[in-house]
Amino acid sequence: MLPCPVRWALWAWVYSILPTTSQAAVLGWRGSLPLPAHWRVARNISFQVLYSPMSERLKQQMAFLVEIDKMKGILRRTRVLDGSRYENDAEHSWHFAMMALVLAEYATEPIDLFRVVKMALVHDIVEIDAGDTFAYDDQARQTQYERERKAAERIFALLPPDQAAEFRSLWEEFVAQQTPEARFAMALDRLAGVLANYCNNGGGWREFQVPKEKVIARNSVMARAAPELWEMARQMIEEAFADAPLGIIQPVASQ
Repeated sequence: MLPCPVRWALWAWVYSILPTTSQAAVLGWRGSLPLPAHWRVARNISFQVLYSPMSERLKQQMAFLVEIDKMKGILRRTRVLDGSRYENDAEHSWHFAMMALVLAEYATEPIDLFRVVKMALVHDIVEIDAGDTFAYDDQARQTQYERERKAAERIFALLPPDQAAEFRSLWEEFVAQQTPEARFAMALDRLAGVLANYCNNGGGWREFQVPKEKVIARNSVMARAAPELWEMARQMIEEAFADAPLGIIQPVASQ
C-alpha cells in the first residue's frame, strides 16, 4: 500500500480534477456521511493549491526565473566544443558550474565550493541587458562594467529583497576578485574559454585574429588561484597557435 502522504497527495489530485458538484458531494458538503480523515487532508491541500493566492515572494521569484531564460539566446564568441555552433550564456554558466564541482581540488586556497557554484550560475545573468562583451574587444570592455552594473540593478531587483541582495553580492564579489572563491571562479571562467578555443583549433582566437600574447596575458590570472590549471591552459594555448594536434585533451568517442 502506498505511504499515507502519497495517498493523501493522490486524493488531493483526484479532488482537484473533479467537477465542482462532484467535489461538493465527495467532500461531504451534501449527504450525511462523515468525511474520512485522509479526505479532510486532501481537501485542505487542494484548497491551498487551488484557492490560495500566489504569494508576492513567489511571484517575484517566478518572474526572475522567466527573465533569466533569455540567457539561452545570448550567444558568445566561443563555439561549443564540437565546433558546430556558438555557445550561449546558459550553456557556458552550466559548464562553468560543473568545472567548479569537478576541479575544486586544484584551488590553492580553501574555498566554499557552493559559493563558487553560485557565482558560476549568476555571473553572466547581467548579459541579458548588457550583452556579451568579447573578451578581447578593448573598446567594448571600457564600458562593460557600467553596462553590467545597470543590468544587475534591474534584473536582480526582480527577486525578493533578500535574494536580490545575495545575488547582487555574488556578482559584485566575482567582479571585484578579492576573495578566494572569486579568484578560483575567475580561473575556471577563463579555463572554459581556453578549453573551447583549444578544442576548436584556435576557435575565436583565430576567427577574430587575437594574438597569442594577448591570450596569454588575459588568462594568466589563473596562475594565482589554480597554478596547475594554468600550466595546462598555457600548454593548450601554445598548441592551439602552433597548429599542433590535440595532445592534452582527447575527445571521448561516442558509443
